[in-house]
Amino acid sequence: MKFRNTLINYAEHSKVAETFLYISYLGYACLVSLLFCLYSLFPINKKKIVFCNMKGKRYGDNPYYISESLLEKNKNFDLVWLLKPGVEAELPKGIRRVDYSFISVIKELATAKVWVDSNMKDLGTRKRKEQIFIQTWHGSYGIKKIGLDLGSEQLCIDRKIYPYNAKLADLMVSNSKSETEIFRRAFAYGGKVIEQGSPRNDAFFEVNEELTTKIQNHFDIRGKHIALYAPTWRKGFGIDEFVLNTEDIVNAFQTRFGGEWVILMRLHPHNIEDSDSIKCSDLVRNATQYPNMQELLCVADALITDYSSCMLDFITKPKPCFIYAPDLDDYEKEYGNYYKMKELPFPLALSNAELTDNIIEFDEEKYIENVSELHKRVGLNETGHASDSVVDYIIDFIENGKK
Repeated sequence: MKFRNTLINYAEHSKVAETFLYISYLGYACLVSLLFCLYSLFPINKKKIVFCNMKGKRYGDNPYYISESLLEKNKNFDLVWLLKPGVEAELPKGIRRVDYSFISVIKELATAKVWVDSNMKDLGTRKRKEQIFIQTWHGSYGIKKIGLDLGSEQLCIDRKIYPYNAKLADLMVSNSKSETEIFRRAFAYGGKVIEQGSPRNDAFFEVNEELTTKIQNHFDIRGKHIALYAPTWRKGFGIDEFVLNTEDIVNAFQTRFGGEWVILMRLHPHNIEDSDSIKCSDLVRNATQYPNMQELLCVADALITDYSSCMLDFITKPKPCFIYAPDLDDYEKEYGNYYKMKELPFPLALSNAELTDNIIEFDEEKYIENVSELHKRVGLNETGHASDSVVDYIIDFIENGKK
């Protein structure tokens, strides 16, 4: 993995390295295609549904909530989750864990009736006409540009993967008119879209004291309010760049909102190796390894992030969200966003001092009004039943053959 990442970094700055990487990947894709052809000799298990999230790195996001909804239907499906060895996950009875390894992934996909994934499949992945692929994606209606919208900034391989997956996918799920438009343009996707919300955001309609107690007990923070700090990934940023002045931030929350506060820090999956460097204390807990990000968002009383689309999930219910983006100018030049950060409803800070001031001076009434305006602007449609709508589609396909 480290060698691959190093090669990708070289490829971003060297045409020779990019060409070498592209040729290597085409060879890999040919091998993937060959193995799918071989495993297609095996019959399809008409009851098998395979789930994957973040290339096997997490048991969560949209696929998790779809699999939970399927379990409740008691249809006796063979529900399979692909997870990398070492990923901690408490799978309920009725879900079968399979290691996310080269051969296992191909074997399970080639013999399943339905695929559900939050990420793109590799080039060379082959789907039979008796199968369907449900692409849930893992972002919301967009802060960071994605897919083909990034233009020439992307490697040649990436520009091939999106159209390839657009042809593979039979269904995408969306929570807004804006997100649907992004999918169609950025992924070159012309297929069916269910615009009933993000399955993971169904959780915001079901928050209860049991979940709050579960999180508080897990982190030993009973009776405390939670500020979740969840920065996104970007090249060249390690743990040192994500540092908050935790004492000042916690004091600011206590001054503005009252009660005792603690910060849960959760790094992006691409930064997971840095999580051991988080310095825990009475004011800070490391939440990077906690398996379900959505549960943290549901229970958190406030959110601090930078460019992560989790901020858009978080305001499904308009709780306070604050932006801490010390590299804003550089980030917008390198990556590009769908919205200027200053146009969003969230108080924006470029320094710890500004973040502290924004928390203390938080205007709840104005904030709620601005959040409502954003929801209208993007055509948000979070129904609380997105998982059920996808499950109905799956059951209709398995039982009646309807795509």
